[in-house]
This record gives sequence, C-alpha cells and structure tokens, in this order.
Amino acid sequence: MSLTSERSIVFCNAWDFRSFSVWHQEMHAHHLKRSCSFPAGRDGKTEWSLNLYHTTNAVQGKGCDLCFELVIPQETLDSQCRLSFALLVSSTRYGDNVFYDRTVILEPSWFGSYHLKLKCAELLSRKHTDKLHVKCTVTATDGNLDQTKEIQQVSLRPLPGKLSADLNALVDGNTFGDVAILVGDQRFLAYKGVLSVRSSVFAAMFNHPMQENIENSVTINDVEPEVFKELLRYIYTDEVTYLETMAFKLYATADKYALSTLKSICRCHILKTLSLDTGIKTLMLGDTHSDRDMKEYTLQFLSGSGVAGKLTSTADWKKMFLTHPHLVNETFDALARKVASTEERIAMIRERF
Repeated sequence: MSLTSERSIVFCNAWDFRSFSVWHQEMHAHHLKRSCSFPAGRDGKTEWSLNLYHTTNAVQGKGCDLCFELVIPQETLDSQCRLSFALLVSSTRYGDNVFYDRTVILEPSWFGSYHLKLKCAELLSRKHTDKLHVKCTVTATDGNLDQTKEIQQVSLRPLPGKLSADLNALVDGNTFGDVAILVGDQRFLAYKGVLSVRSSVFAAMFNHPMQENIENSVTINDVEPEVFKELLRYIYTDEVTYLETMAFKLYATADKYALSTLKSICRCHILKTLSLDTGIKTLMLGDTHSDRDMKEYTLQFLSGSGVAGKLTSTADWKKMFLTHPHLVNETFDALARKVASTEERIAMIRERF
C-alpha cells in the first residue's frame, strides 16, 4: 500500500490602514508601506512580511492599482512548496470587499518575493475611504508532493494467548500462593481456589475445617516431588509433560486426586505403548485402580500368541505371582479362552471342508 503525504501550515496577518485616502493621494508610484513581520516557518524563526504600494496606470492615471508583495526568505523553502496567497481587502466605512486568491508552486532554489497586482480601481474610485482592512492568509504545503512511501503491512491476526505460559510460571516458582504443599523434601506454593475447582479431593479438603485448611499447609507422603510437580502443572495449564517416564506414576496420582481427564491421558499413552516389558505392570496398575478397560485390554494383549510364550519368564510375572496371585489366574483364564476360541475357529474351518 502507498501513501502520498503533504504537510500544510497556515499563517495569517491582519493590516489596518487609517486615513488610507490621504496616503493614497500623496504617495508616488512604487512608494511602499511594509507590514509587521509574521512567522512563516515551522520552527518560528523565519518570518515573512507584506509590502503594499500603488503603481501608475498609463490609461487610468496615477495610483489606480495596488500591488501587494509577499517577501519570502529563502531558508523557508527547504523543499518544494505550494503557496496559496489569499487577500481580503475591505473598506470598513462602506462595507466593500475585494477578495483575491492565487496559488503557485515554488522550487527550493526560488528566492525573492511574490507579487500580486490587484485591480482595486473600482474600490478606490468610490468616495474616499478613511480606513482599509487587509487580511493576508498564506497556506504553505511542503513535502515531496509526488512521492509515495510504503506503509508497513499490519497483521490482522491477534497475538496468541499466553495464559498457559503465564500460569506455568506459578508451577516453577515459589513466590505466590495461599497454601503450602510439602511433598518429600520440597515445598510447593499453590492457590486453594485453583486446586479446588480442578480437583474434588482438594475441594473437600479446603471447604471443611480440616487441619490442612486451618494451617494452610498440606503434607503428601505417597507421591514423589517430581510427579506432584507435573500434576500441579496439569492443574494450572491443562498440559501434560514427561509421559514417557512418568505415565504410570502420574496415572496413580491423577486417580488419587480425581483428575479423570489426566487419568485418561495417561491410560491412552500406556496402552498405546504396551509391550511385553510393560504388560504385567499395566495389568497390576489397572487392577489396583479398578480400571476395567485397562485390565481387559492388557489381558487380551498378554494372551496373544506372540507374547504368551515369553510371559512367565519375566521378572514382573514372578512379582505378580507373589503380590497379585489372582491376576495370574485371570491371565491363564484369558489365555485359555484365547486357545479355546482358536480351536473353535479351526474346527469350524475343518467342517466347511
């Protein structure tokens, strides 16, 4: 987009003549009267002046024309200038007015004065006027009139919000908060209101006259500090990080504080990355937290032909045999159903042939 820009400034000067008729009759040709100087430049240092004299007209006789001369200092024209020169000449006795308007473009090299010869014979041929009012208005428009400049393109898209980033500072900082949460050897500051609207467990804790609410201090012994920090980050920002290393522990903590969405995020990650190395651990996790979907999905995976043969030789299987023996039976039952289902399908195929 292009823009053509001009700068204009207006200067005015009023000039009153008393006993003008006497001056007009007695003055010879080219004998001038000079007005007071008036400011012309934007800096207020340069000044213009207005000269007035009459000339002899060979046809009409002496002194029939008035000549106004605008004297312009050279330093005011540092660039091309369009000059509009307007005069209002009026007789206060008879109310006669004569208006003149001229426009000229002056180059920076121009120097001297600008003459405007006014045909005032009609006004001066009337009865002698004792007073004459002259108002000079000069409008100077400077700048590079024919040049254009590029306007910087403005994006019509608003800046993205940074609420999440701002609230994330509360997680990493230890300056603001109205409750202290002690986790292991670390201390976290948090806001009761934020914790309460995100977790029904925290809401019950802070909405009743419990010791944690009275003392504004909560002690948590069954969660690691790094895991609780990520839990706090999710509460403030709705973002989850470090799932690759914390998904199992973060799942358990989310279940403890009734953060169902965070729990489902961790479940999806765990099941998507399910393998022989994590299968038994996932099965015990689902059983501990009464997650039927997680258990069923994992049992189907463990009873698969590519995993079942290697399952009983793992360290996690031996641990599960000691701590969760019922899961061992459920795993064998799932494997048996898998085998039976396979045999039934084979029998059906044989019957067809």
